[in-house]
Amino acid sequence: MRNGNAQEPRPAHETDAALCFSQDVSGRVAILLFPYKSDLSKAKEDNILLQFGLLPNDLTEKVIRKTFKTFFQYCVATSTVSTGSYSAYAFRQWLSFRDMRNKKAQRDVAFRMVEKMLVLALTAVGAWATLFVAGKWPLH
Repeated sequence: MRNGNAQEPRPAHETDAALCFSQDVSGRVAILLFPYKSDLSKAKEDNILLQFGLLPNDLTEKVIRKTFKTFFQYCVATSTVSTGSYSAYAFRQWLSFRDMRNKKAQRDVAFRMVEKMLVLALTAVGAWATLFVAGKWPLH
């Protein structure tokens, strides 16, 4: 039976996946990846900065082939078909981790972790020193 208010199913289209080689005024090259977008799903990131500041002579055939391979893997990872795939998600997270724009945030997280570990270590040293000075350490 058909409900009179139901819409006809329509095909889903994925668009806007792109690999961009961009050259700035100094001649350096940046490589960006743009994810697939569709009505059904959209990647969290707007783009991934894969490389930045490359000299044009550094763009060898090998580098370009490797970049295209990464781009095609990224297309699969951001496609609606890959929704729920842990390996595709891990690949996207790895690329986000390598994105140089995230380096400051990663450095801040690492600094906070080291800071917390130092606070714990200094607390333990302070407790040990208190017990040692009080003559309660080492236990006899």
